[in-house]
Amino acid sequence: MVLFNRRSGSSSPAAQILLTFSSTVHRSRYIDFWLDSIHFHRDTQDNTAEALRPPVIMVCTGIDKTEIKEYRKNFDTAFGKHNATHHIRGEIHFISNLNSPKKDFEELKTHISDIAKEMHFFEESLPTKWIELENALMVLKELKEEKMEYCETWESIVEIAKTVSIEKNELIDFLNYQHRIGNILFFENQSKYIILKPNWLVDCFRCLVCDEAKRNNCTKIELTQLTREGKITEHVIDKLFGKAFGPEFANMKPYILSVMEKFDIIVKHESANTYYIPCMVTSSSTIEQIKKENKVQGEQCTPWLVFEFKFLPIAHYNHIIANYIKAYSKNGTLDLYAGKIIINLEDNNYRLLIVCFSRNAISLQIWKRNIVDDGTYRSIIEELYNEIEMLDNKLVHKLDYIIKAKCSDGNCFDKENRISYDDLTTKCKGGQYYCKEHFMDHKSKNLEETWLKHVPAIENEMKEKKKKRDEDEKEANKKQKRDSCKMQTKQQGH
Repeated sequence: MVLFNRRSGSSSPAAQILLTFSSTVHRSRYIDFWLDSIHFHRDTQDNTAEALRPPVIMVCTGIDKTEIKEYRKNFDTAFGKHNATHHIRGEIHFISNLNSPKKDFEELKTHISDIAKEMHFFEESLPTKWIELENALMVLKELKEEKMEYCETWESIVEIAKTVSIEKNELIDFLNYQHRIGNILFFENQSKYIILKPNWLVDCFRCLVCDEAKRNNCTKIELTQLTREGKITEHVIDKLFGKAFGPEFANMKPYILSVMEKFDIIVKHESANTYYIPCMVTSSSTIEQIKKENKVQGEQCTPWLVFEFKFLPIAHYNHIIANYIKAYSKNGTLDLYAGKIIINLEDNNYRLLIVCFSRNAISLQIWKRNIVDDGTYRSIIEELYNEIEMLDNKLVHKLDYIIKAKCSDGNCFDKENRISYDDLTTKCKGGQYYCKEHFMDHKSKNLEETWLKHVPAIENEMKEKKKKRDEDEKEANKKQKRDSCKMQTKQQGH
């Protein structure tokens, strides 16, 4: 449960206090995932090794079913050396829903209050006219809510801002700030509307991706197309949204769909009135089943290429899947499965690319009926590498990963026997390495001459590009600061 989710005026990650509820140690993978998620989005500019931000308070419920001393011991064993445990403040709070004394809840409330006081957003100073405009927005929210309306046009907000002497450029800064602290939703590149109630947009998303009850209005064919192919027509979208929001949805529809595209929840299909929704695909097939469907034999499979991450957030899966759909849906067939994509690299089905998503890994393999040239291997690595770099820049968080390869008939979901470029000199002898999965030696050249030989050159090229981007960004920031100082000097002169 997130108790606080506010950002300071800087670009630092959200300062939040998160409570994790768990009644058994068997849920350690659940706790591990959330600690990793919090650690990934940590405030890198305001941390020490002893106390990382955001802080986490651990709460264990159902203590009538748990032996507290044993739970503490098992928790320390499971997470004692985990880097993310530096986010945890204090001891675990054990709470019973049945018979916890009042003092247990008072201690928890005091703990939350003490942690909250440490957060920087309590010390922010804001221009007086920003506070006046925030109050005006609060009044507008209340008036709109009475009419069950949750958005306002950009033009209307501009007029309101003028009443407190805020012009367009400053208004954008104000709205971005209000967006960061969670009061509104404002997207500068899609500013036709300002969403006054953020939960309303969540309700819109839920109409398509969560709410099964609303799908009762759809035909069996429409539902099958959604769950098996991940496709949805605008006709079905109208049914789902219209049932929830009524006739006023027609005006908001283009904006809502554009925001969903921005978040890669939906991807426009080459057909004028169809979208992909990857997260709605429930059709699941094993790799062997998919091979059989496509008449792929073992000798037609290249080694696996694996991007192995230290931690890969779920949201990144959506962005990466969406990127593949955008890149390949226009050029040929593209089949979606739960956690997998099949891409036709050629119109004649001579080369297929399978992309598999698993916990903290993305694995790719080419199924070929003719020779695969070096350019194809390299471009596939570069494509995913570039997408990850773009996400790093867009989401301001660095993904740590290693590019590896694995034998062609190995289990791509198993971390065992993955080989990196550096491993070629440490784990391989006489041009071979021992595969624990197959209990035999494999030729290392199968991994090197397909995928791994391209990795050092690509990494060096990307480092140079990043260095150039960083230098350009640094210079742009300096120019912006100089221009700002000139503007302030000019204003003071008047």
